[in-house]
Amino acid sequence: MTKDNFLVLLAEVLQRDEPLNSEMDLEEIQEYDSMSQINIIVLIDTEFGELVSTEDIDECVTVQDIINLVKSNID
Repeated sequence: MTKDNFLVLLAEVLQRDEPLNSEMDLEEIQEYDSMSQINIIVLIDTEFGELVSTEDIDECVTVQDIINLVKSNID
């Protein structure tokens, strides 16, 4: 999967109409909340078969930090 494809999937999970970029601060994304964190965990598990914890997601500050959680699966 490419980084751009992952960003599209991430935007869908966040139910966001506008595109995401890797430099975006998660706290500035209106749609980013505790429920979306769970949905991101499910996305990563479904798409990559990798388990990440809520603590892993809590440590993320930017969209790039989320990408880094699955970087071994991103082209």
